[in-house]
Amino acid sequence: RSNPYFDRRHAVCVAFSGRFAGPPVWVPAFAREVVLRILDYAREDRFVQVTQAGFECSLCDQKWSFLVNADDAPVERHIRTSKLHQRRLRSFEKGHLLEIAATGLELSRFRDGLGIRGAFCGRDQIAEARQLVDVRPLWAAEPGLDDALAEEAANASGSDEVVCTGNSPLWIP
Repeated sequence: RSNPYFDRRHAVCVAFSGRFAGPPVWVPAFAREVVLRILDYAREDRFVQVTQAGFECSLCDQKWSFLVNADDAPVERHIRTSKLHQRRLRSFEKGHLLEIAATGLELSRFRDGLGIRGAFCGRDQIAEARQLVDVRPLWAAEPGLDDALAEEAANASGSDEVVCTGNSPLWIP
């Protein structure tokens, strides 16, 4: 079974590549940059990335496989019928949900410090991430500080234990 999203893009590329610029078809040949802009505009959704085997929605932080979906248009179905997608899209449009990459803060503040795995977060989480302190420089200055900082971070996060591995940063409030 082929991937209909890749098939559509391939057809556009072939049609406007210049291969059919002569008789009997006479389809105009576009510059490569023009074809790439058309393909970028033809994307299914700003938050959806289609791969050869499936697609993922960064807004919903979920992945699907084309092999499991019997539907002919799973991407469109997700975009139009997913309550989660619609709710998060409204939040994004209102400015309540923001892209982590656009915050200007280190990704590890969100991943390691707050435990956020997706590409989006709320405004309150950005404020929390700004207040986190990277304790790696303290470890270099005070070698015996590891246990005390790990305990303080565990208390602040509400968990029983914080695991420190290698060079990964440890953020505490």
